Amino acid sequence: MLRNTLIAASHAASATSVTSSRFCGYIVSRTSSSSSSSANGGSPSRSSRLPRSNRAHSRSKVITHNIFRQAGVDVAAADRVREASVAEGRQPEPGEQGWKRSAIGWKARRGDMRRRPRPKSGVPDEQRRGYATEARSAGEMAPRRNPGEIRPGDLVQYPSVEGYVYGLALPSHPDPHLFRTRQFFAISSHGSISLLSQSAVVLHLPGLLPCQGEEGEKATIRAEEVALLLEEATGLTPSDEIAAACEKIVGLDSRRARARMASRLRRVVKEVEDELEDLRRRLAHLMASTRLLEKDEVTVDEVATALHGSSSVPTSVLIATHNLLHSMPRYFVHLLPAKAYKMAQSYAVRPQRERDNVDTVAAWRLASDSPIDTFVLAVKEGKASPPWSEDHQTILAFLLNSLSSGSEGQEDIYAPVVDDVLKRCDRLVTADPAPVGTGGGASWIGVEYSRERRHAAVIALLEDIGAFQRGETDWSLASARSRRWLEAYGRPVDEVKVKETPTADRDADLRRAVHSPVYVIDDATAHELDDGISMERMAEGDDVWVHIHIADPTSHLTPESYPAQEARKRGSTLYLSNGSAIPMFPPHSTRGIDEADEQGIRRAVTFSARISLQGKGEVLETKIGLSDLRGEVRKITYDAVDAGECGEGKEDLETLRQVAGLLSDARERSGALSINQIESRLAGSTAAGATAPVLITDESAKSNAALQSSPQLLIGTNSAASPSRSLVAEHMILAGRIAADFLWRQQGGLAALYRSQTFPREVGEEWKEALRRHKGGVGRGDVLKMGVAMPSAVSRSTPEEHVTMGISSSPSSTGTDKLEGSGYLRVTSPLRRYEDVLAHWQIKAALRREAGETVGPAFSLEELDKDVPELARRSETVQSISRGSEDWQRYRALRLAFESNSDEDGDIQPSSEREGWLPVTPTSLRKPLKAYVLDGSLQLDGLALQCTTKVALPGLGGRMRGECIWPVDAAIQGGRGAGGLGRPTMGQEVDVEIVGVRENIDRGGLVAVRPVQRPAAA
Repeated sequence: MLRNTLIAASHAASATSVTSSRFCGYIVSRTSSSSSSSANGGSPSRSSRLPRSNRAHSRSKVITHNIFRQAGVDVAAADRVREASVAEGRQPEPGEQGWKRSAIGWKARRGDMRRRPRPKSGVPDEQRRGYATEARSAGEMAPRRNPGEIRPGDLVQYPSVEGYVYGLALPSHPDPHLFRTRQFFAISSHGSISLLSQSAVVLHLPGLLPCQGEEGEKATIRAEEVALLLEEATGLTPSDEIAAACEKIVGLDSRRARARMASRLRRVVKEVEDELEDLRRRLAHLMASTRLLEKDEVTVDEVATALHGSSSVPTSVLIATHNLLHSMPRYFVHLLPAKAYKMAQSYAVRPQRERDNVDTVAAWRLASDSPIDTFVLAVKEGKASPPWSEDHQTILAFLLNSLSSGSEGQEDIYAPVVDDVLKRCDRLVTADPAPVGTGGGASWIGVEYSRERRHAAVIALLEDIGAFQRGETDWSLASARSRRWLEAYGRPVDEVKVKETPTADRDADLRRAVHSPVYVIDDATAHELDDGISMERMAEGDDVWVHIHIADPTSHLTPESYPAQEARKRGSTLYLSNGSAIPMFPPHSTRGIDEADEQGIRRAVTFSARISLQGKGEVLETKIGLSDLRGEVRKITYDAVDAGECGEGKEDLETLRQVAGLLSDARERSGALSINQIESRLAGSTAAGATAPVLITDESAKSNAALQSSPQLLIGTNSAASPSRSLVAEHMILAGRIAADFLWRQQGGLAALYRSQTFPREVGEEWKEALRRHKGGVGRGDVLKMGVAMPSAVSRSTPEEHVTMGISSSPSSTGTDKLEGSGYLRVTSPLRRYEDVLAHWQIKAALRREAGETVGPAFSLEELDKDVPELARRSETVQSISRGSEDWQRYRALRLAFESNSDEDGDIQPSSEREGWLPVTPTSLRKPLKAYVLDGSLQLDGLALQCTTKVALPGLGGRMRGECIWPVDAAIQGGRGAGGLGRPTMGQEVDVEIVGVRENIDRGGLVAVRPVQRPAAA
């Protein structure tokens, strides 16, 4: 009975999931099994081929073809002719496919298969085969827009129950719900319309089919349709009724326009299938005859270009190459975050030593009396300990390598052997549910072994037998993403090339001396001091000049120099939770703002602004120059500034604090938002002790005391509220605005990576007004309750508004502030962020042109557009590794506190008025917490017989992820079920209690919670 109840719940959950990261639609209903079949070259699956729990999905195939039938298209007839032509070994033409040109577009016909004349000789095959194979230059596969931004006409690939499905993004009426949940509509090759989350997209190819003009208008999902589709998401109205209602709204012209889009997509899918086998043979030859497998990583573009033999690569070849690389996990590892992959489509190359290790251990598994048998016996008898035999070291290396097996979207080549070893060691891997709705709102009862649980079991085994130090190992650095990066860029640099790099100042002729004291405010443990601030008062009036001085590594480095090339590869400095860092530039190749060169000159790029202390924060005048800091450079910590312990600089710093307040007030009037949230940090020796996994080979190297003291998690309000940090932050923002204004006002506007954060125009004002009602200061919980999905800041080649900073991209009518409409550019961290280095080179080119030299820009818009995806991918990868390292330690500290038997009391919900950091204690973790539903999706646990939904736990600080157990009856009933809970809705506030905490090497960890009482009104 309970099992039947859960099946019903899974169907309700799949419908609910449309409000989050899954998809559905009035044509697709709950899956895209037929679409996924076409993507893989097969015919749509029949009902009889589906498991019982999937029988409902077959309905989608019938409805799928409605859009073609209503548009007068016979899909089956066209497919039969095409397949027959392909069987004859020739490429069919449009006429041979059973299509004819009519007033409404391509139309299939039965019984009329007259051959149409071929195009005239000399017409390239790409043109003859039509739009789908239009050639694109290598590099165009990466978007030239916001990373991850999906627009109408873009091709997307997303997971479904039976594989990956291709779709075309459709234009739709702007709707606040779609904006909040970051979803969009797409049409598959079978005509099914789906609601997709941008995070579910695996492959993104922009601009495949333009959706502008009359054709795009006809294909647009109208407001009435959006409302109906979202109603279908509640599960209270049958999908067939929704489909019938939508058909009454959508006119014949719209259905035909969408049918034409789907038809073109079908041609893409078929041409990809046609390319696969030939490309597979070429790739095998390429791998055997070149050094492809000796690289650290490869991009889809470069492999496709090599296979095609030309830089102008057809779309079908690009997609087929992506499919080939993804299907070869033995050689190519899909390990990057989804967003980064969509930006640059790259794969890590699995080293030969790892492939050999897999082969060796896999062969042992099939042999009798093998080293695996002796290893398992030693583990079960408690005799597995260092020193290790050579065979056992091979097995331990295999288990360690299995933690870097890549993303869950790719086959895990380690799984069969690892599962067998764990089972034989009496360490059965517990199972996670196959997520309800994953890859398309599918509702099924299914169980799959979770990679996360497998990794946890492997880590526990390795620590239990003493192969790795318990508590001192940062296992997040064993993940695929972290390990590949550390292997590639954590190795020592070529010190000879660093010493050979010229250090003479190439910009000495443009520098001017600055004699004012410069205040460098930072943490006591800061690695790279790259900014300082000075000021000078005007002789008359209340105006002051503030100068933001930034370290100047480009004074001696060119883009072609060895240190600059190494910095480009890394993208930014990597900071780890143990306090160490891997710098972006090679050691001793650059200088901080406080370091002088051989001639005693402290080089800096200076951004200056004149501001009236009696004004309202308007910037009256700006300038940029190159400086020689000859005055005293005073290093002060944030805490010292807050405590007023500034020595002789107290008066200057008070004036700078006043300027920062004026600038902040001005930005707030322009709509700047300050989101107040709880943050967490580690105390004790945890951070100092955690290192990457290192095999213990000698018993004497093993320590019984993993840590000198237990790790402890502290929480407090976000440190940006500190006066000293606000002072520095406001001046750094000012420098970025000055730089953006300077470059964009140059003749023609110079290209740079301008930072922006925008709302869609149609819904932006609604959300900005909602946030402004909080007068600029809004709590994280308030944002979650409002259901506001804050857009990420991205880099663009032209200035645009930055919402949370209150920076506009168009001047106001008053014109009192010189920087109004300037945009924003990151320039203040050139020692640790390559994006800032690029801006410095461009600024210097402009300064030389202003000085009368005949020089062009450091790089063009076209060059920048080509580099953006790769630069963004590298930057995101480093940030992900750093966040993963920090999060692993935080979740570990939280788990140890939760599992502790201590009765130490405490409070884990500090208010914004309370000062200092509070410890997270075992007793405090047993108190109720506020949780906020993130997207409303439900997952069904087929083993535990329960549903869960994702929640945010802002009271625990930072990026803590939560999974809330949701009552099954509430998921089924839809209205208000047990405890007043209905189906979860985005932003819903729930009082919860913690039931468990676990770490995760890829995503930090997870906090399991359950409701304790009726939630407040959403």
